[in-house]
Amino acid sequence: MQTVVIGGVALVALSLTVWGLVIKNGRGAKNGRGEMPEPINVDRLGVKDVVGFFSRPEAFGMLKSSPDKMAVAMKNNQDGGRTLITLTLFDKATNEVEKPLALYSVKDVDVELQNLFGDKDMLVIK
Repeated sequence: MQTVVIGGVALVALSLTVWGLVIKNGRGAKNGRGEMPEPINVDRLGVKDVVGFFSRPEAFGMLKSSPDKMAVAMKNNQDGGRTLITLTLFDKATNEVEKPLALYSVKDVDVELQNLFGDKDMLVIK
């Protein structure tokens, strides 16, 4: 499994716009109980953690269910110096970000993961 940064600015902009609307309006990205999952507070998150998450049977099964689905990690800086990492799926057919599978409030993003993000706010996991 290889991790790459999305090169398409339009896809990133569209995804972040959709994701911003989802968070702001509280619509679309809801779990089965009708609410956003609570962020999991962790000290450090790395590439192995992100790739490992999408390798789990339940996440991998969602990816295999449609060739139009991509595993993505999105990064948002929070107040207080923490970073919110959202692990979710993006549907290329509908150009929509699906409900978050996991939210991590991270104190420290490891160097390798930070380098992959670079100046982008979204990674595609392949």
